[in-house]
Amino acid sequence: MPTSAVAREGDTLILALCVEVHAEGAVLPLLVLSDAPGLLGWDPVKGLEVHDDTGRSYEVRNLAQQAGLGALQTAVWIEPAPPPDARRLLLAVTGLVRTAVARGTGIERPLSGTSWSFEIDLVPQRTGAEVPAPPT
Repeated sequence: MPTSAVAREGDTLILALCVEVHAEGAVLPLLVLSDAPGLLGWDPVKGLEVHDDTGRSYEVRNLAQQAGLGALQTAVWIEPAPPPDARRLLLAVTGLVRTAVARGTGIERPLSGTSWSFEIDLVPQRTGAEVPAPPT
């Protein structure tokens, strides 16, 4: 299901693009954009906490990651799958870094803001289109 969940702190923005729910867990594609110069880096296993509004905690595993200058795309797997009675996922992100090149070696520096929190709505609003009349 698509989402528009966003967290902004300092010069960094984190967007959750969607939630892909499976029987065993869910995939959360995330996009990180920052004004900070350098390659962005992050270990979601250490830097992402996921809970839902029912109090359940989720295990996090990194599926894929692609870093660029000022941008990071990542997909994480959470287990178990959110239960049907969960209405929101609560995400807390820490540990985002940028790699600054100084005299031939890379130095990792934390991004300003240090932590980002946001909610993903698991029950999205209905579309703007009216429900059609029943066939006659």
